[in-house]
Amino acid sequence: MLKRESLATHAWPSASRACRLSLEGITVFAVFASCRLRIGPSIPNSYFGNHIQAVFTDTVVDALLTAPPQFSAGLL
Repeated sequence: MLKRESLATHAWPSASRACRLSLEGITVFAVFASCRLRIGPSIPNSYFGNHIQAVFTDTVVDALLTAPPQFSAGLL
């Protein structure tokens, strides 16, 4: 597991707990990733801009807060 994934695994439940979300509600985690170096054919260096992809995952708050960290890690 990468450092950023490990941090997100702990941050998501902590933020959900701090916001005092309803246990029956849905909580969403969003990650925005730079895809510029991953696409083919590659984007020319002269291109001024970014290629960003948003990735979302969600779960029931109660499951996120009561499950072990491996649960949120599996969702991320």
